[in-house]
Amino acid sequence: DSPASLVAACDIAIVLVVDAAQVDDVLTGPGGALTALDPARILVAAWEGKSSSIPKSLPNNNFDNADAPR
Repeated sequence: DSPASLVAACDIAIVLVVDAAQVDDVLTGPGGALTALDPARILVAAWEGKSSSIPKSLPNNNFDNADAPR
């Protein structure tokens, strides 16, 4: 199983990881969640620390984020 298979099976998927490196891996690594993401699905990713490069890599600015400090 992979993050992509989870997203493909859900209308809403929530990813909680430790840092930006982990969110990059889960979303864009092999079998990454973004490969199964389409406009009908919602993906929420949360991590602590520095920002990920993911928002810049999404086409058509199909991304929104919110700062959620501790």
